[in-house]
Amino acid sequence: MIKENKNQIALKKYTESKKAAWNEVMPLHQKAAKERWDNYFMQPGFVCLDENERGHLTRIGIKGRSVAHLCCNNGIELLSIKNLGAGDCFGFDISNKPTLEYR
Repeated sequence: MIKENKNQIALKKYTESKKAAWNEVMPLHQKAAKERWDNYFMQPGFVCLDENERGHLTRIGIKGRSVAHLCCNNGIELLSIKNLGAGDCFGFDISNKPTLEYR
């Protein structure tokens, strides 16, 4: 068995506390904006990204590409990237609340 050093233990505690905090607040965060975002994304091709972000994604060429989004929160940016033509899209977040909702 590998013994963890002090930095690894501190990082693990920090990460666990952040996950617990996000898991606690995420249902409130989702409730506050869910209906609004659901209505937006019912519109075909809706994208919440600004022109600068769209420009960067167009330049790197995301059409048909698989995308992994770290710290995806409620997934609105990832859904936007999908609507811009990306292939498979995967979201990862420290909180398991939003990722369970969008499975």
